[in-house]
Amino acid sequence: MDAAKTSTKDRIIESSIDLFSEKGFYETSIREIAKKCNLQVSSLYSHFSGKEEILDDILKIYREELVKVRIPDERIESLVNSMSLEEILAKGFTVLIDTTSSLRMNKIIKIMVMEMYRNPKVRDFYTQWYFNENRISIMNLFKRLQAQEKIKKVDLEMLTSVFGALMNYFYHEYFLAKLDHKDTKELEQKIEQHLEFFVGLIK
Repeated sequence: MDAAKTSTKDRIIESSIDLFSEKGFYETSIREIAKKCNLQVSSLYSHFSGKEEILDDILKIYREELVKVRIPDERIESLVNSMSLEEILAKGFTVLIDTTSSLRMNKIIKIMVMEMYRNPKVRDFYTQWYFNENRISIMNLFKRLQAQEKIKKVDLEMLTSVFGALMNYFYHEYFLAKLDHKDTKELEQKIEQHLEFFVGLIK
């Protein structure tokens, strides 16, 4: 694919991210997207079949960004051997926040939050990522920690659910604070305290 075509596709995606996050997916028309990136509607259709395909690419961007920082299964053992439990969990949350705090990712998260209750595609994506892929990754980490006797031998499903709920709660609180341009220092201290409390329960 030539550079000009790639650049046009990128412009369409970025314009769509802006509009979907401002107005909503259903409320944004193809004509508005084309106008925002200075294209004829027919030209836009030469790159995407419609809004659904654009949304697919936006969700793919979100997943790719998080996959970049997810711990590969083959690295879990070396991580467990080189870092304390506190460091591993704190680092995981810090990396998640850093990865999703860019303006672009904030807009994509806003799209997901707006659409997950009314758009089956977004809801299915959220379910697949958060409750399947991400959950399996966290469970594998705790399984390895249990094997090395660094945490208690408690039910892995329960342990993963509790930690996932903790992460999800503060992740959304942090996102909303950033959305309103609030100072997050106090929230970051609260997150650290809760992680310390969680570690104390499972060690």
